[in-house]
Amino acid sequence: MTSAEYRMLEARVAANALDRTLAALPGGEPVELEKGLHFEIMKYCDAPERRWYYVHSRMDKRSTTRLGTPDFVIALPTGRTLWIEAKARREKPSEEQLCTLAVLRKLGHEAVVVYNMADFLKVVDVAKE
Repeated sequence: MTSAEYRMLEARVAANALDRTLAALPGGEPVELEKGLHFEIMKYCDAPERRWYYVHSRMDKRSTTRLGTPDFVIALPTGRTLWIEAKARREKPSEEQLCTLAVLRKLGHEAVVVYNMADFLKVVDVAKE
């Protein structure tokens, strides 16, 4: 097994462990369209009572960020930062995305894949503690 293959395996294991943890919490059904979930997350962050700063990778243009970079980087008022990859029902994170999320987690960051707003809100609640 090459070092790259090992990193991919490590990323999948870490992602599966986090997915099992989040799955144990109450949640909702995965969204049908990723675009709608992006808009919901932006609307939530932009709400007047929050006004959280975030960086959003657009879906309609080719990315200029590093391959595997999550869709959102969100600065919470608690001094913590969330790295969020949003996916629709039938979508899976790419190997690059899984590796990036694993590296971010290993560095102590909150980095997750969400499939609906309930997942996103669970991550926000956990990160605010």
